[in-house]
Amino acid sequence: MGEDVELRKEWSTDHTWYKLADPRPLVIRRAVGSKTVVGLWFYGPNNDLDIRFEDAPKRGWAIWLRDQRVGFSAGDSIGAAKTKAVELLSLVEGEKD
Repeated sequence: MGEDVELRKEWSTDHTWYKLADPRPLVIRRAVGSKTVVGLWFYGPNNDLDIRFEDAPKRGWAIWLRDQRVGFSAGDSIGAAKTKAVELLSLVEGEKD
């Protein structure tokens, strides 16, 4: 294959969520077949929370907390998924107190 490349964080416009991306120029990424992980976003304030795009059994965003699937946001709206994920995190953290 080739050398291992350390992925960098690409932050959302509000700098709250990030995805991991290959930092090399597009020409090089295309030549070696490297891609940004587009269907996976991490919540910056709490790395235990992430959302992952799924096509099956339904199309939408699965919400994961500490590597456990805790919710789902149907459809393609990443904004709705991010909002729902933060709401679920607030509920879980509220139960710990």
